[in-house]
Parts: sequence; C-alpha cells; structure tokens
Amino acid sequence: MTVGARYRSAAGDDVVTMADLEAAAYPADEAATFDTLRRRIVWAPRCTVVALVDDAIVGFVCGTRSASADLTAASMQAHDPDGPSLCIHSVVVAAQARRQGLGLALLSAYEDQARALGGVERLLLITKDHLIRFYRRAGFDLVGPSSIVHGRDPWFEMRKGL
Repeated sequence: MTVGARYRSAAGDDVVTMADLEAAAYPADEAATFDTLRRRIVWAPRCTVVALVDDAIVGFVCGTRSASADLTAASMQAHDPDGPSLCIHSVVVAAQARRQGLGLALLSAYEDQARALGGVERLLLITKDHLIRFYRRAGFDLVGPSSIVHGRDPWFEMRKGL
C-alpha cells in the first residue's frame, strides 16, 4: 500500500486534477472530459473517491449508480441515486504512484464507501484485457466481453458482489 495515502469523497474543486490524471491515463478517445467528470461529481459526489498523498490527489475511482444489474451504455450515461449497482467509470493512479499498491488500496477504499452508501449490491466495471488480472486481485469476477463500445479496443465486463 502506498505509505501515507488517505482517501475521501471527491469535492468540486478536485475535478481539475482529476481531469488531468484522466487525460494522462487513458487514450484521448476513451478519457472522460472535464465536463463529464464534473457532472459525475455533481450527480454523485459520494460515488467518487480520491487518494491523496501529502494533500495531493494521486488517484481516484469515479462512478455512478444504476438500477440495471448489468453494465450497458445507458447505465453508464445516467445516475440513479437509489440504484443497487455502482458502475465504475474510471480507476486512475498517477504515473509516479503506480506499482506501489495504491490501485488495490483505492479500490478497497471505494468498496468501503460503496457499503457506506447503503443499498449498493454490486460494483460493475469494464476493463481492457491486460487489466483483468489486476481487477481479479481486487476481488472482481470476469463476466465476459462487454457490449459497450468506447474507443477502438474491446472491453470486458467485471463485477463484484457486496
């Protein structure tokens, strides 16, 4: 685990750093825009958790809730505050903080936050093939290829029951 990391829900002014981290972590055709990240924080502030080291954001997990038990393009475009599924849109760790356990610790903190929300039954996400093993280590199960098309590479759906 990254020494000294602490976790909290996102605040509105975090979006500038989050957008920079997102743009550095994802290809341009896959990265969420500043406006999209801001909208998610406004819709669902407790569904985004940031990781801080020395008061600097070094990672985040961003999501929204859905009534759907499966990840679909529609479930990723809206927020249902009472939905039993928490759809994870982004898992981002700054380049200088990678390979130190921060990603797993951040997902664990996110799971704690999801439980505290109440009514969340599962975490859902889509990932690239090369990250399936990472998410399995975090306790996610592979569902299979995703029907979601976002960018040029194929995605795989994963889930974790709470």
